[in-house]
Amino acid sequence: MASQDSAPVAVGFNHDLFAYETFEHEVIVLQTVDGTYYAFGGSAVNFWEDLVSGRSIARIVSTLESTAEPDGPDIAGQVTSFVESLMQERIFLAAAAEAEGALRLGQTPATHAFAPPTIEKHVDMQDLLTLDPIHDIDLSKGWPHT
Repeated sequence: MASQDSAPVAVGFNHDLFAYETFEHEVIVLQTVDGTYYAFGGSAVNFWEDLVSGRSIARIVSTLESTAEPDGPDIAGQVTSFVESLMQERIFLAAAAEAEGALRLGQTPATHAFAPPTIEKHVDMQDLLTLDPIHDIDLSKGWPHT
């Protein structure tokens, strides 16, 4: 999202290549082809479902700013940078328009400290996550075997 003119209104989750699970304090995203996985924390957990649902980035930022403590960090810059990183990884793709419906962020406390969204990328388990236990069988070495 280098400039406002080229910035998408919203983004769409790339269901063709990725799967995710949301936990209390983090979101785990798995690239289903090569086994790379990501852990997202901080405020990303709070706005993840809205982002996946196609809510506009500006609307998410506005809601986060309305509930954050005054004189806090640059929420718009941090969320935009986070979304740009997700787009570079192809986890999200540009979408033409915002999805309709209420934001889930509205359920956050009236005022709270903003925790910057965090990204951790892991490639250490690619071999294990892409192992095909049905087809990668060597009877002399055990099952499954890469």
